[in-house]
Parts: sequence; C-alpha cells; structure tokens
Amino acid sequence: MVLDDDLYTVTADNSDGTKTACMFGMPVKYKDVDGTTKFIDTSIQETSILKKVTDGYDYINGANEFEVEFSKNPAKGIKVSTENYSLIMSIMNPYSETTAIKKNKANDTEKRVFTEDSFVYENAFGADTSVKYTNTNVGLKEDIILDKNVGLNKFDFEIDTKGDIPILSSDGATITIADKSDPNIVKYSFGKLFADDSFEKTNIDLASQELDSSISTSSDCSSEKTDIDLDSQAHYSSISASSDCSSIQPDSDEFLQTNIANTSAETQKSTQDADFDHHTENVYYELSSLGDSKYKVTVVVSSDYLNNSDIVYPVTIDPSVTL
Repeated sequence: MVLDDDLYTVTADNSDGTKTACMFGMPVKYKDVDGTTKFIDTSIQETSILKKVTDGYDYINGANEFEVEFSKNPAKGIKVSTENYSLIMSIMNPYSETTAIKKNKANDTEKRVFTEDSFVYENAFGADTSVKYTNTNVGLKEDIILDKNVGLNKFDFEIDTKGDIPILSSDGATITIADKSDPNIVKYSFGKLFADDSFEKTNIDLASQELDSSISTSSDCSSEKTDIDLDSQAHYSSISASSDCSSIQPDSDEFLQTNIANTSAETQKSTQDADFDHHTENVYYELSSLGDSKYKVTVVVSSDYLNNSDIVYPVTIDPSVTL
C-alpha cells in the first residue's frame, strides 16, 4: 500500500507493476503536526497513566488531526481538541447509576452489535437509556439510544466552547461554532438530527419475486443455474436445475399456499405500518447560555413519534459533530 499525500485516495501496488487507486468521499489520511501523511485510525485506545492523571481522560482516538478523549466520569464527558480549539461535552445531570463502558469492535452480543469501537454511557438519562460515541474520519458520531419508552423526549448536554460562539440555526436543525474573533469562521458544527426505530422493513416485491422464482423452471434443462439472482444462488442451491425439470417443481399445493400465506401476512404488516414513518427528522436543538463559555444543548424529539403505538424500540437519535 502506497502512502501518498492525497488524503482521499488509497493506492496499492499490483504484482504486475500497475497501481490500483481507491477514492473515498471523506479523508482516510491526515497530516500530523510535522506535515507527515498518516492513515486515520478511528479506534478507541486506552490513554497513558500520565495522561489519565493529568487530564482525567481514560481513552483516546487512535490517530487523526484532532484528538477525542473519553472520560469514565459522565459529568466530565468527552473532549475534542485540535491545535486551534477544543470542545468539552458532557451529559448534563447524569443519572446516578450511569456507567461508562468501552465497546470493542463487534463485541456486543446482547442487545446491539457495535461495528466500530464505541464508548458508551449506560443509563445516561435513567434506566434503559444510553449515549454512545463513535469516532468518524471527520469528527464524532453521537447516538442517544432509548431501549423503551421512558417518558422523556428532551436530553440535555453541557458544552464548553472555550470562548467560541455557538450559533443555532433558525429552524433548530444545526448548531455551528464560530470563532470568537471572527464569526465568519466556522470551527465545527453539530449536524442535522434524525431518529430511527428498530422496525425492519419488508420488501414485498422481493418476497413476491422469490416466490415466483421458486416455482418457475428454465426452458433449457441443461442450464447449470436457475434464473435466480446470483447473490441468492447459495440460498437457493437446493432448487438448482437438473436434467429432470420436475425436480424443481413444488411437490404439492401446500408449498404454494404456505408462501402465499407468508407473503400476505407480510403485506398486511406493511399496510398496518404504512401511515407511520419509522424514520423522523422531527428532532431539533435548543441552546441556552450557562455563562463562562458554557452552554446547555438540548436534543428534542417529537413526543408523538416516541409515543406512537407502531414504534419499535430501541430508538436511536443521531446527532454528530463535524470538525
């Protein structure tokens, strides 16, 4: 792998002397303080004993042009810093039984599977609530997770901007942090909010297609495959065509009736949920000053959404910080 200066491209040397370049929509590399190009590492690593003592933070992001530090103390929270600015963000008035857990990549086999290293405050706002932080190449992703309806639709955080000025958009959709000396310079921002429940959408057209495929035959019995999509070939290997076309015919009407019944049930469920959107952007920020460069940021989710009878918990509310 070639480490060139293009932050959005990874180039590999091939055995035949050619090169293969992969381009990404976000930077995969960064330049350190010495100007050396390095790969971004979004993992979460334990800090040194010295750093724990001096800074009070227990974990740090692997490698990037900025640092993200995580404290086991929810009142201390996280710290994002660069050469030019820093942001401290914490849960405001965390629940007395809040605990901090560092989740390794894909190591949670209980309620959720984390595909990247994550830092989680369990019981952040009370039982059955949590706040999960995940490093990204360009910032930090924050998820507020509600395992069930806990009767809350507002979630308060405290931020310390170290003198920089937070600006709430007119619709409450975003917060930009402007330089304290020049409000035209945006240092970082809190992105647009949305929420999703855990409803798994069913593709009725796909179900119908699979049903049609399972009861059809190929006109050419010498073909080695049916006309099922290649991505599903392994799943349907048991019905591949042979010299006897009858071998892929259903044995009785029971097969057909069962599939029609299953498809009808899925159609009924889809219709039942058709009026409720399991994804909502009816989420916004509230911002108020606490003095001394500290502010309260409140994430507000539609109570109608959270209380809807068709909602499927857990619900994830997604704000992110982009640097």
